[in-house]
Amino acid sequence: MAPPPPLTIDKWAETHRVLSRKDSARPGRWRTEPQQRDVLRAFTDPMVRKVVVMAASQDFGKSQLLNNVVGYFVHHDPSNILVQQPTIDLAIKWSKGRLDPMIESSPVLLETMGQRKSRNSDNTLYHRQFPGGQMFIVGANSPSGLAAQSVRVVMSDEVDRYDVSAGEEGDPLTLAQQRTVDYGDFAVLGEFSTPLIRGYSRIEASYEQSDQRIYRLVCPHCDGRFTPTIKDVQWDKAPGVDGAKHVHLPETAAIVCPECGVRWTESQRQKAIRDGGYEARAQFTGIAGFLCNAYCCPRASLPRIVRRFLESKGNPEREKTFVNLIEARTWAKRGDSANWEVLVGRRERWQLGEVPAGVLFLTAGVDVQDFRLEVGVYGWGRDKQSWLIDYRVLHGDTSQPDVWAELGHVLNGEYRHDSGQTLPIRVMAIDSGGHRTRQVYTFAAKQPQPSYGRQTGAVAPRVRTVAAIKGADRWDGIVVQAGKPDGSKQRASWVFTLGVSHIKDELIGWLQSEWPSREEIAAGVAYPFGAHHVPESVEDEYFKQLCSETLETERARGRTVRVWRTKPGHRNEALDIFVYARAAAHMYGMDRFSEHRWRDMEAALAVWDEPQAPAPLAAPRVVIKPADRKRGPTSDWLGGGGGWL
Repeated sequence: MAPPPPLTIDKWAETHRVLSRKDSARPGRWRTEPQQRDVLRAFTDPMVRKVVVMAASQDFGKSQLLNNVVGYFVHHDPSNILVQQPTIDLAIKWSKGRLDPMIESSPVLLETMGQRKSRNSDNTLYHRQFPGGQMFIVGANSPSGLAAQSVRVVMSDEVDRYDVSAGEEGDPLTLAQQRTVDYGDFAVLGEFSTPLIRGYSRIEASYEQSDQRIYRLVCPHCDGRFTPTIKDVQWDKAPGVDGAKHVHLPETAAIVCPECGVRWTESQRQKAIRDGGYEARAQFTGIAGFLCNAYCCPRASLPRIVRRFLESKGNPEREKTFVNLIEARTWAKRGDSANWEVLVGRRERWQLGEVPAGVLFLTAGVDVQDFRLEVGVYGWGRDKQSWLIDYRVLHGDTSQPDVWAELGHVLNGEYRHDSGQTLPIRVMAIDSGGHRTRQVYTFAAKQPQPSYGRQTGAVAPRVRTVAAIKGADRWDGIVVQAGKPDGSKQRASWVFTLGVSHIKDELIGWLQSEWPSREEIAAGVAYPFGAHHVPESVEDEYFKQLCSETLETERARGRTVRVWRTKPGHRNEALDIFVYARAAAHMYGMDRFSEHRWRDMEAALAVWDEPQAPAPLAAPRVVIKPADRKRGPTSDWLGGGGGWL
């Protein structure tokens, strides 16, 4: 009848936890690292009511810390537990890929919980029972999962990836933590996440309400205490061949103390980590907040960090990833909108319907209204550069088949590339979230469907396809979810949910990039990453619509959120169509292309080492099928003119 002996979570893990080969690169007995010990002990500190962990991804090991907390409250201090993941799919992934291996490899947990069996209703993917308590595994996007019975322990993982609201119920993080009300001061709350965007980051907001502890290293030479960043890392450079630029040597990377200026060896960095610790920067009010970047983690490799830093320079997406995952900081946006007048001055000397040499494949986006379809065809090349190839407005009642037949002709058409070959539209993404949803599903079901699985929306390289899509105000990816439409009986028709806020933010960053002058371009200076090329025949209205939305800060359900709003008096069809075409390029695989794949496409079009084409191009023609020629001009351009070429 004696109660279990007092035991902190780090000591419990070192005594009972065994890492599995299935979920760890270092299987075997758990060993707590210096930056992890205080975090684990905070969960059993009676003065702490919530623990907030804002840390670097992978190197810090926050997922394993969450698992240790769960294991402790299953075996040593049995309690009702709620584990919250961003989505139901990720909840299943955690249950199978993290929880099951932890139970199987740790004898005390296997004895307490047993293996999950398919016919055992007490132990399923979403619900586990054990002596003295039970565990609920939910997705933050599931209101029903967050309305479960009272729990004492709530562990919320990757909170910056949560939706603004769980259905119509409200903030999913607040809903989950509300389940602990009956336990009062005995409740245990934990929030874990890598930070994302400044201004609407949940984990950053929670951290700012805490005592703001940050991990600092102790210099082995001067005893100075500081938290390193990339500015405190130095590496050697070797002279290039024949007067070329210096070659970076990441393998020589080392931290340099900002106080004494001494360059550390790797063994000295490890000693600085062991001698370091957390320092609070704010008054403690019951919330313990921990911030730790990759430089303060013993398993992190400085050469790997430097390589990722060098690869990210000049690429806004990779810079954001580096800041979030390595430095554990939120990404600060450069602005909330782009200046359309600046973009007008970047028009280039080629015409709609032409396909410049830098283009390697085509996608299309379609906006659906009651009496028209607006279609934008975009070309894509290296560094995620894009070209506006064609823009058409197909007039007609979209509840009738005629206008959809015209869209079929657009899909089956081909455009002549500067190399003399022709390019088809590989993926066409059509908005199904507003008008004529049933007609969109019907049209999409007639084409080969994108696969849904590990690579959401993956399309075979030589297949044309149509994807029914709908937008969501989400920031956690381009294609964030896929599934069958509710009540649909369409043959193999999938609906892909887009993170339109993420795509618009990406586009605005690209549009705000500084371009070289025309003289510099003629001299061979490269365009910036994500450059958007538009021909000189395009009217100003296109640029106004492309820059028609601005990012605004609002209060929603008790928290600050940032949402895209259309400027008064502006239309945004061109922006929406670009978003759809960008998602189509993602489905085709552009974000996953290897260097080998890029060079294969260039070889097929005979455009080796010619990614730019600043000079005027010859006027290639668009290859149109005979049925299209008989039909005649059936479209118009934004602001007038244009049509079929």
